[in-house]
Amino acid sequence: IKSRYGETAITIEITADTITVNGVEATITAYDAYEGFTLTIDGNVYYLMNGDYSGGVSLAFMSEDYSIIGSGFIKDSTGEEPGGEDPEPSVTIPAEYIGTFSGELTSGTFYDETAIEITITASTITINGKEATITAYDETEGFTLMIDDVEFYLYNMDYDGGLVLAFMSADYEITGLDITKDSTSEEPVAGDALQGTWEDDNGNVFYFDGQGAGYYNNGESYDFTYSINDNTVSIEFASSFQYEVTITIQEDGTFSAYFDDYDYPFTLIFVKQ
Repeated sequence: IKSRYGETAITIEITADTITVNGVEATITAYDAYEGFTLTIDGNVYYLMNGDYSGGVSLAFMSEDYSIIGSGFIKDSTGEEPGGEDPEPSVTIPAEYIGTFSGELTSGTFYDETAIEITITASTITINGKEATITAYDETEGFTLMIDDVEFYLYNMDYDGGLVLAFMSADYEITGLDITKDSTSEEPVAGDALQGTWEDDNGNVFYFDGQGAGYYNNGESYDFTYSINDNTVSIEFASSFQYEVTITIQEDGTFSAYFDDYDYPFTLIFVKQ
């Protein structure tokens, strides 16, 4: 391998949201499940991809002009994530949780309050005005949350098909049961054919609220608005996104998403969850 930085040894550190090559943090400009990452370092374009097609991970790293090439990069035997911490998982909030819930704590106080108001959107959970970090979600166990370095649990305690929330700290000193959706909360308006959560084989997620808004999550979340014309869906992202995306609804109930960056376009198939 040749190098612009005077090194032939390469150390690549990857966290949940950064890639660093020999201590130089790269700007991630694109990712494709097959083509890998496109990176920019000091104005130069590089590619980082998995060269192991048998299910393992063996990275290849190269410059755009191929003057710098290295392959066979494997994970250190320690297997530790950089910094010794696990990356924060990406969590999709099920549509049925979205709304405002209120109730009273049965033990303890939450920042000197016993009254609890929980506001849940498609991507956030807020308790009495404090936005929680969602660290995990399980259909049975519910959400694991972090608020000011304290762990809390939020789950549905109604096992008969309804939705009644329980909220508690990990040490159970703070506990609230029978937290219900506000009667004044607007009932969801009947949504369109896409309403809900869709996922592909690689874990990428589209969420549609049924009213023309949603988000795409491929490890990072991108909000968008959308419109449907027959079986074609036009997507308009609210923030910068590498690709233009067009969705085509298929007869088998799936949809195909065409990602076009005018260089390496690709198509992914999504199934409703």
